[in-house]
Amino acid sequence: FKCPTCEQSFSRNHDLKRHVKIHSGIKPHRCPKCGKSFGRSDALKRHSMVKRC
Repeated sequence: FKCPTCEQSFSRNHDLKRHVKIHSGIKPHRCPKCGKSFGRSDALKRHSMVKRC
């Protein structure tokens, strides 16, 4: 499965669908402490655990 925007390839369609959201620029998951926004909830969770902001 190939991304129509950047042509990155994925072995699973699910992974492609998740990747395509990167190109939309929509970042609905915001850190309540520092205000940084993320496109995926797991990225926000990782940020919260690592940054301790």
